[in-house]
Amino acid sequence: MFWYIKFFKVPELRKDGTVKSKTYTQYTIKTTISVTTDLGDVFYPRDLDLVSCLYVPDVNDKVDPGRAMTIPLLLSWKKGNRCLNVAHHFRLPKSESLPLMCLCISSEPIYLQNDINLVNLKNSFLLGIRSDAIGPELGKSSSGMVGREFRLLHNRTLRIWEESGDSIARHIWDSGIMIVAYFWDCYETNWQNGRSLSEILSKRPKTLRVLELGSGCGVVGIAFAQLVKKASVLLTDLPEAMPILQHNVSKAKGLAAQSTLQSQVLDWENDEALSQLLDVQKFDLILVSDCTYNTNSIPSLVKVLEKLVIGCRPHIFLATKTRHDSENLFFDLMKEKGIEVQNREEFSRSKNWEHLPSSGLIPKIEIYTFYQ
Repeated sequence: MFWYIKFFKVPELRKDGTVKSKTYTQYTIKTTISVTTDLGDVFYPRDLDLVSCLYVPDVNDKVDPGRAMTIPLLLSWKKGNRCLNVAHHFRLPKSESLPLMCLCISSEPIYLQNDINLVNLKNSFLLGIRSDAIGPELGKSSSGMVGREFRLLHNRTLRIWEESGDSIARHIWDSGIMIVAYFWDCYETNWQNGRSLSEILSKRPKTLRVLELGSGCGVVGIAFAQLVKKASVLLTDLPEAMPILQHNVSKAKGLAAQSTLQSQVLDWENDEALSQLLDVQKFDLILVSDCTYNTNSIPSLVKVLEKLVIGCRPHIFLATKTRHDSENLFFDLMKEKGIEVQNREEFSRSKNWEHLPSSGLIPKIEIYTFYQ
């Protein structure tokens, strides 16, 4: 569905020793990027113009990345590329200290947020990226994290940090973006679109209790907390996902002032942990996104969902991009447990995929509502 600019290598700051000057010091920031899918299994198959900019971040960590530090560097991604080396050269007077910097790469000459609504997602397909802080010491950026920013309603911003590198774990995936856009669309139309969600919100208790399974970076749960007032949102995943998830939750709490955000380890194979969670609280809404691609985990996921619906009968929202037919196992098992599909929405975009090798599947994302 979408293409992602990704850092294959964390941006690294070096002093350029080949340039000798008494008045200024020459520096270089180097990195390697790719333009690929959420799984990193296909690379962008056409020529593409990109822009790389160095910014001095806002000291208050506001949404605005700050002032541009250098003239934008034009990059040229060519058909057949798998990666592209980037080298930003800049100089500073010897009297000036190195500031904190961030490197932003997108298709625009300025760093723009991605409008995360259904209309704009149908028209734009490339998601830009920014590094974590670089400097003032020489070497790599201060962490292995990279950020993506999305513009929500009323100029509110969703900022999500991911891991860098070519691993597919703890990255934003297509279905997560699309279900957030779906929630936005429901909200903007006063819930006329997405009647299932409208019914949930109209009948909800004072505080809507929301649980997300397999949160990853947390994009879905965090966006929901920013869009919906008076929601208590618990994001869960395996222990290895906790560092990036907790980081995003801590950064987002100030932006979801009318809702609460928490993160917690939840292993679908750990029956005792799930029982302890359900002893403490019940949920009105369950969010699941991009969790059916690994068919080995589907029986465990269904088992967890079956236990969650006992007694409180929450609605379940599932977003998925079907990657292989074996994922149908999820729907078969859900039906066996008496958890029926109440509603289905489909979103597909083929314009930017026409030159890709055929996988036998049309790129589409489906959003299901289940209810027992």
